[in-house]
Amino acid sequence: MKVPYWNGWARHADPTHKRGFHELTFRFFDPDSPYCKERHYYTTARFHVARETFVLAPLSPYFHIPFVSEIRICHPFLKRICGLVGNTLCNVILDLELELIKAPIGIKV
Repeated sequence: MKVPYWNGWARHADPTHKRGFHELTFRFFDPDSPYCKERHYYTTARFHVARETFVLAPLSPYFHIPFVSEIRICHPFLKRICGLVGNTLCNVILDLELELIKAPIGIKV
């Protein structure tokens, strides 16, 4: 799935976007995550985050860089750097792309 990042321009510009998402949002649903274990009462929905990608669109929507539309960051260390910058400055991370796997029923947290 693809969701808008919490402080990206598209999250606020597109009237169909009801909310933005942070990279930790989906950890609250992952039964292996400390976020889910600590706040298991938020929901009974459970899934594992199989893949998480930051989508960057440099200088968008104000300037277009030839031959560059979006940059996808999957490497854990690079995501930490992008996350740090993206949480400090607006419009660095445009979207999050995630692949989620439904956790087996009956998993206790």
